[in-house]
Amino acid sequence: MEVLEVQNVVKSYGNQIAVDRISFKIAAGEIVGFLGPNGAGKSTTMKMIAGILSPDQGEIRIKGKLVSLKYPEIRKSLAYLPENNPLYTDLYIREYLEFMAEIHQVKAVQSTLDEIITICGLTAEQHKKIGSLSKGFKQRVGLAQSILHKPDLFVLDEATTGLDPNQILEIRDLIKNLGKSHAVLISTHVLQEVESICNRCIVIHKGKLIADDPMSVLKNKLHPHREVMVSFDRDISMELFLKKWSRVTRGPYAFSYLIQDEDVRLTQTVYRWVVEHKLVLNELKWVENKMEDVFYSLTGNPVK
Repeated sequence: MEVLEVQNVVKSYGNQIAVDRISFKIAAGEIVGFLGPNGAGKSTTMKMIAGILSPDQGEIRIKGKLVSLKYPEIRKSLAYLPENNPLYTDLYIREYLEFMAEIHQVKAVQSTLDEIITICGLTAEQHKKIGSLSKGFKQRVGLAQSILHKPDLFVLDEATTGLDPNQILEIRDLIKNLGKSHAVLISTHVLQEVESICNRCIVIHKGKLIADDPMSVLKNKLHPHREVMVSFDRDISMELFLKKWSRVTRGPYAFSYLIQDEDVRLTQTVYRWVVEHKLVLNELKWVENKMEDVFYSLTGNPVK
């Protein structure tokens, strides 16, 4: 079942169109990356999904129910974690989570808190003041209060910004676990994060939706050629390669070469060619398009 449905949504600020007729759906069990340059309309879209802003046109539904300022109860079905993650820094972690549980009218508060504190790795810190925590643990507290009421949809805006490498990995693992049974929409500028945790990616640019694809499709559809990196124990004449393939360039290190072709069995073709020419092969592997290149191809030029 679709958890989130965004249908032809438009939002303007005066004469500026921030979001221009975008539509997409997210089902339970999906972690969807939400990408775009600064000012693309990501935060505006997320605020409309969270019910903080109203669209000028179009509809947003969570589990079939309309998201609207007129129906605040729909917010019980979602968790929205903004980039700045506002917290009550003078409260202790458990005290804060108890307060949030009362707001959400959570039943069996203490057993729920025990479960959530364990899931979010806050057991040792639960009696500390929030203001004394590192940013990584503050992010954990934010995620913990998001999980309390067991929402169907998580909307996360730059959830790992400012964290150290270890904290980033821990938060990513937490998000992956959430995504096993919930719908997750996560906005980030860290493209490696999208590759590591998302199974689908939505890209918007200047308010327009310009891509909505599984990660494997997105990374390869802009450049339909296939690319193989091959390396040898010595230098190979480029002329020898060019007799077989028209697109061959030097690789990133000594005695390595990049071969491009539309051949779906390019690795097999290259291997047979190597054997035929009695060359000593060190490495042979597919090369995927980099997300940075794909992102720039989509957003580095003006939208027509």
